[in-house]
Amino acid sequence: MTMSKDRVVFHITPRLIGSSFVDTLRKAFGLTEAEVKILYALRQGDRDDSIKLICRPSQFARFLIWRNEAGCSNSFKELGAKIVPEETQRIKQLDVSERRTANYGETKED
Repeated sequence: MTMSKDRVVFHITPRLIGSSFVDTLRKAFGLTEAEVKILYALRQGDRDDSIKLICRPSQFARFLIWRNEAGCSNSFKELGAKIVPEETQRIKQLDVSERRTANYGETKED
């Protein structure tokens, strides 16, 4: 069986974050402790913030089932889930906001 090339993109908002929800995310997606800390920090932040999570459709299905078994609220619409076909995944993101850069106009001398 080959792995699906489609992906599911969904958003985690502060309102969704609770211990059962985070435990289910950890189980379904193998989140690290650092990623869990980011989720709990999101809960303390701006209510309009969200974290985008990208996964395979099979992972998303498991997440939904385990979330239901854990008794989490059904807020499916709030996840804003979308299937992203392979051809649209070629649009890449490059986040350079954390990199140090030289001031504009400076040149590096050898």
